[in-house]
This record gives sequence, C-alpha cells and structure tokens, in this order.
Amino acid sequence: MKHVAFVTAYPVHGNHGMLSVNIAARDIINRIAPEWTCTYFCIETDYSLCFPHFGGFHYEQLVAPESQLKNYDIVFFWGDFLQCETYLLDVANRLQKREQTTYQKALDRCFKCLLFENTSPELLQKTVLFGGSTFPNAGYKAPKSDRYKNAARNLLASSLLVMPRDVFTYDYFASLVPYRAKNGDLTPSLDPAFFLDSNLACSQPPKKDHILIALSRSFASKGFVLKRKHANSSRIINYLSNVFQLPTRKSGWRTNPWNVEHFEHTLAELQDAKFVITDTYHCAINSWLRGTPAVLLTERHASFSSPTSSLKLILLANSINATPFLLTLSRKAKTNIEAAHAIHLALKTDAPYDTLDTIIAKKDHAIEKLYNVCVNK
Repeated sequence: MKHVAFVTAYPVHGNHGMLSVNIAARDIINRIAPEWTCTYFCIETDYSLCFPHFGGFHYEQLVAPESQLKNYDIVFFWGDFLQCETYLLDVANRLQKREQTTYQKALDRCFKCLLFENTSPELLQKTVLFGGSTFPNAGYKAPKSDRYKNAARNLLASSLLVMPRDVFTYDYFASLVPYRAKNGDLTPSLDPAFFLDSNLACSQPPKKDHILIALSRSFASKGFVLKRKHANSSRIINYLSNVFQLPTRKSGWRTNPWNVEHFEHTLAELQDAKFVITDTYHCAINSWLRGTPAVLLTERHASFSSPTSSLKLILLANSINATPFLLTLSRKAKTNIEAAHAIHLALKTDAPYDTLDTIIAKKDHAIEKLYNVCVNK
C-alpha cells in the first residue's frame, strides 16, 4: 500500500471550481488504487471541509516540502495554476499579509513549495503534475523571470509524470523539456474536476425541464461598460428558451461559496437541467460531467490574446469535442440569433453524446496512464 500526498490550491473565496478540483483528488485515487492512503496539503493555510455527500477533507499547510513529503511514495501537484508564475506571485502577496513576513521570504517559499526549487532529486522523481495550467504561449502574463523558467524546467525534467490540462500549457512545458514530450512522459490531459464523483445522491430522477443560467458577474452586470454584453446574452437566452419551450432558472453557482451544502446543491442543479448556459469554466465542466450539455458563452473576437475566461472556454471546447456549443458574442443582434439557432440545432443532434464520449475516452486514457506509471512504479 502506498502513501500519497496531494498539493492543491487554496479555494480562495470558496471558489466552486477549485473546490470541485480539490475534492476530485480522492476520487482519482479511488479509481486507480483505492487501498492507498492520501494526505492533502495547501501552501496558504491549513483548513478543513466537510461535505454531506463527499465527506470530510483536511488540508495541512505545506511549509517545508523536503521534510513534510519525504515519507510519501508519490506527490501529486493537483490541478489549477500551481506552476504558473503569476499564481506564485499572487500567493506570495497573500502569504506576506497573512503571516506578516517579507515579500521575498513569501516568494521564496512559493518557489520551494510549488516548484520544488532546490529540493532533492528523490522528491522531484516521485512527483506527478496533473491537470495544471499556465498560459505563457497565449501572450497572457507570460513568465519573465529566469528564476521561474529554471525552476520549472528542473521540476519538469525530473518529475515522474506531467499531464497538463490544456494544449497551451503542454506546448510551453514541451518547449522547456522537449525530450519528455517525445517519450510520452509529458502529455495533455483533462482538468481534474472531470474526475469528481458524479453520483450525487438524488431523491428522484433529474427533471430536465428547464434551462439553467450560470453567468459570472461580467455577463450578469448591468453596468454601462457591460451593458451590451448583458443585452446580447439575454437575447440568446430568450431565443433558446422560446425554441425549446422551456423556462429558465438562475443557478446558484458560487453565490454562497463557503456553504458546503449549497455547493453540493449547486452540482445537483446542473444535473437537473436540460442544458446550461454559462461563461464559467468549471461550471461547464461539472455540467458535462453530470450529462448536461453546457453552452459556452465567450467574448467577441475571442483569440489567443483574449482574457483568460474566454481562452479557457475555447481550450475546453476544443479538448472535449464541444465546439458546437461554443458561442462567441457579437455586436450584431442578428449574428447572435444565428449563433443561438446553431446551438439549438446542435442540441437536437448526437453532438452532446459525441462530447460525452470524448470526455469518457479521455478520462479512461488518463486513468490508464496514471495506473501504469504510479501503480506499477
């Protein structure tokens, strides 16, 4: 029996997406080796969560990885932006304020704990990077420091396995350690949230009698700058509601972030809808995970230089064969209605099943890869 450590991101403000990623850590182990024991670590603080369905989780603060992780057989860096330079800088700022230390000391600890800078080869060689992301090749806050590049290259070169969640991160990592991509130890995969247990306890079968709306503040806001965006998304929602003759309901995604019962209720909401309209990355993932198609709203002219929210949805759609459900808002009302009509047609075909089949196949491949490398290690 092996002892496994998971290093996860702290779910700032109770972010529902980050919660779903963190909970999925236990579920992936249950799939590949249920007899293993797991301990969870977080660099920012120690904390505990207890969910009615998913159970309890305790996270220890990671301060000295060399000593804290030496007795574990495998160490997972699990999801999110743990190896992204901008994330390290953000965490350093929070640690400086929380622990009343200097910024340099906080930054040094981030490099030590999240990139294993200057740690032993033994620790590096038992490390798996799974489902993480960074967007340097997209032109969005590209890493600039040599320190980051050197530490990231050393971690990537020595780790047991690297499976980032998107192709941009894969391309950047491959540019640092091209030989690892060639031998198959570096390969793109899925976001860890896809491995969350989807069997929520339901008192009755899903109704599928409404359209669920889960939009972020930037789409829901009625401020002057965002007024056009709000109007265009409302027009699309009204069109789809009319053609499907279904009412709409507003999702509770992230409205009560630290309420764990509300978090599970929100996941059940996604399961109960005919389909979901969202601009939120992890809401879309959790929707598809429960067999509910997600219509992905992005900003106009979404491209490699787009804000991260749109870029993440584009990468997600491409990776799971969900491009028929990707809808980029236009300034022209007619164009938006035409796009909504295309979504209507896609939802009436086998396209949702094609997306679900792709997700299942990619999950099976990732589990097989992890099993072959970690269990047979």
